[in-house]
Amino acid sequence: MLHGKQGAFALYKNSSTSGYEFLIPVGDADEQGLQWWAAVLAKGRGWRATLAQADRDLDYRPPSSMQAWNYLLRLAQTHSAVDQLVGAFTATLTIPIYQRFGAAVTFPQPHLGTGPSRKIEPSYLSKVPSFDELPYFMTLACIPRAISSSLFGTFWEPGVPCKLVSEWLYTPLQNVLQPLVDQEKWHVIVQIMAARRPNLAPLWLGSAITGLLPRLLKVCMNSIPPVSLEAIVWTQSPQSFMDPTFRPKTNAYRSFRLEQVIRREDEYRLLYMTGCNSDEYGAAPLCPYSPFGLVTLQGTALNVRLHSSCGHNLSYNHWMWQGQWKDGTRYLEDYGFTVSPSSVEQL
Repeated sequence: MLHGKQGAFALYKNSSTSGYEFLIPVGDADEQGLQWWAAVLAKGRGWRATLAQADRDLDYRPPSSMQAWNYLLRLAQTHSAVDQLVGAFTATLTIPIYQRFGAAVTFPQPHLGTGPSRKIEPSYLSKVPSFDELPYFMTLACIPRAISSSLFGTFWEPGVPCKLVSEWLYTPLQNVLQPLVDQEKWHVIVQIMAARRPNLAPLWLGSAITGLLPRLLKVCMNSIPPVSLEAIVWTQSPQSFMDPTFRPKTNAYRSFRLEQVIRREDEYRLLYMTGCNSDEYGAAPLCPYSPFGLVTLQGTALNVRLHSSCGHNLSYNHWMWQGQWKDGTRYLEDYGFTVSPSSVEQL
C-alpha cells in the first residue's frame, strides 16, 4: 500500500506467503511516481490504457523509461543500497535466456534491516549503468545464446579439443562445484567464476540471485553449450575456438604421406568466414570446443583450398537491426557505445 504522511511517501511491503509486512520509505515521490510504484508492485496488473472523457484523463500515464530509472536510483540512494540495485540489475539480465533451461525464477526473501545504517562506497554508484547504456544491456540479454554462451564460456579453455571435454570438465564440476552446490554456497561459486572470467562475474552473480546457477551447472554437464560470436566481442571474454584472439594463422603442411593437410578447426573457420551467405556454412559451429584431427587440403571445399594461405580472420564491425522505420529504412546499423563508425572504418 502507498500513502503520504506529512509529505513523506512510504511503501508497505506485504508477503502473502510468510505473512509479514514492513515499511520502506520511497523518498520524496510525486503523484506520478507513486502511481508507478503501485503499478510495479500490483501483481498481474501494471499499467492500463488511459481513457479520456470530457477532456479529462481517467488514469495516470506511465512515466518515461528515464523517469522510471530515476525512481529506482533514488530509492537505492535513499537507503544506501546502490550495491543491491547493481545486483538486481545483473539478475534481470539472466531472466530471458532460453526460458532459463527449465529453472524457475526464485528471488531471495527480502529482510528488513534493523542494524546500524549502511554506508555504501561511492564507487558502487559508478557501477550503475547509465540510462544511455541500458539499451545495449537489454540487447545482450534478449539476443538468443548471448548470455548463455557467456556463462558457459567460463568453462571453455583454448587448446581443449572436443574429444577431451569430459575429462576437462569432470574435476571442476564434480569435485569442486558440486559440493558447493550441495551446501548452497552460491557466493563461493560466484567468486570462483569471477576469478576465471572477471568480465562475466556480474552474470554469475545475477544467476545466483535468480536461482539459475545450479541449473547452469547441470546443463553444462549434459548438453552442448551454445555459441554466440557476438557475445565474445561484447563481453570481451573468450568462449569458443572461433574467437579471433585464439585463432592462429592457417598453415598447410605435409603429412607422413606427403599430402598437404590442415587442422580440422581451421577448416571450420574458413568454411564459416567464406560461406557466411550460404545456407550450408552460414551458421557458427554448434560446439565451442575445437574439432580434433587433420584433413587433407585436397579433400576440403573449394573455398577452403582457395583461402587456406590468405590469413583471413574475423573482425567485429557492428550490429544490424532489421525492421521498418517511418523514413522507409529497413536496416539500422548499431555500433554500440564503445565503438563509433569512424573508428571502425579505420581498423
